[in-house]
Parts: sequence; C-alpha cells; structure tokens
Amino acid sequence: MSYAVIQNAITKDNIEQFPDGLISKVGNDSYPTIDDATTKWHQQCVSLKNDADTYCYKCAVVDSNLNIVNNLWEFKDKRTAQPIPEPTPEPTEE
Repeated sequence: MSYAVIQNAITKDNIEQFPDGLISKVGNDSYPTIDDATTKWHQQCVSLKNDADTYCYKCAVVDSNLNIVNNLWEFKDKRTAQPIPEPTPEPTEE
C-alpha cells in the first residue's frame, strides 16, 4: 500500500479565488511506507503552522483509498475572531 500527504489550506494568495481553501498533494506522488509519509506530514504541519500567510489548514496522511491513516491529521485555524462592531446610534433630533 502507498500513502500520500494532502492538505487543504486557506492562504493570503488563494482566499479571494478559493475561500474554502485549496486541496493539494504534498511532496512525492506516494510514499511506500507509513514512516516516510509520517515524516513528510510532520514537516508540512510545522511549515504551515509557521507560515504567516497561511490562515487555516488541514493536513493529513491518507492511503490509496483516501482514508486517514493512524489518525495522522491536523487542523489549525489561525484566523482571529473578528469582533462584531457595535451599531452606530442614530442621531436624535431635539
């Protein structure tokens, strides 16, 4: 069985065109062992976590049937919650 590392990321560059993120395969087309895929997954998670232009991501190791393997997935949302603006009171006439 072969394994792949995939990610779905919302970044500064793709948020306008792909507001739900862009799914892509990371690294090689496939990794022959789970250890190779796990190493690449760890590297990619660190890279995405430290990238200031990445707002939100999910990264996972999947098998050839696209099932997540050994619970190797990570989701991070680095966007800060935007406070709801207070409504501006309408001027009153006196």
